[in-house]
Amino acid sequence: MARKQVVEIKCDRCPRTEYTSEDKVPKKPEGQRFLFAGRFGATKIEYEDLCSVCMQIVSTRFDEIKKELTKMAPDRHSKKQKQDKIETPRPPQRS
Repeated sequence: MARKQVVEIKCDRCPRTEYTSEDKVPKKPEGQRFLFAGRFGATKIEYEDLCSVCMQIVSTRFDEIKKELTKMAPDRHSKKQKQDKIETPRPPQRS
């Protein structure tokens, strides 16, 4: 029977525990303790280990955040005001 060394990853984001081969473990940047570290205002997020599912989710969301916007955000107030101006027909009154 062949043996293979595996690494146990306990995800910091979810309760999942994952076993993977050493060559598939995500590499942390040189001299950094965290695989992902982010800060927005007073909120700080740091993940030392992530399972493959959470790694994909965090990576996708990070790509969405860092993507350069080419259009302006929609003006939500004008849409609400337009909906308020639309009159709905009243039901006929019975005599």
